[in-house]
Amino acid sequence: MTTFDDSWDDELEDDFEDEFEDDREGEFEDNLEGFGVAPGPPGSLLASDEEVHELLLRLVGPERGGPPAVWVLLLDRDRRATPFVLPIGDVPTIADRALVVQLARTLRIVLGRNAPGGSVAVALVRRGGGDRGTFEIGWSTALVEALTQVGVPVRAVVAIGRDRSRVLPTPRR
Repeated sequence: MTTFDDSWDDELEDDFEDEFEDDREGEFEDNLEGFGVAPGPPGSLLASDEEVHELLLRLVGPERGGPPAVWVLLLDRDRRATPFVLPIGDVPTIADRALVVQLARTLRIVLGRNAPGGSVAVALVRRGGGDRGTFEIGWSTALVEALTQVGVPVRAVVAIGRDRSRVLPTPRR
């Protein structure tokens, strides 16, 4: 027969006595900088490409040094950020047309349910990215084309790498 030892003292109430900065002296310092924490509340107006760029950089955070991914931020009809951010990992380095078309159709549904009349901002993320490389141009071209075909406006496409980033040119909205 198996017995369960519950002789240690672990009162629930003592967990609530800890304060946010209670472990500064120890090895687990409370430093949240660079952990993809949103820069402001949903509803932030994104009036320029540069504001979209800055917001996506902060949302992606340390993931900018990772494997290829596509991040999608939904904006409402007034160009305000919504709380919907969709990080899509494990994407191929060369955009697969069928995958991109399915993603565009899915985003049309998600946008229609959560931000009718809105648009999307896209971040193309990879460790060595952040400029107009094969990954960025291929995915940007395929996504903008597919999203346009299904009626989803693209606010901006941003290339994000570990050491650099930029807004990619897209047809004017």
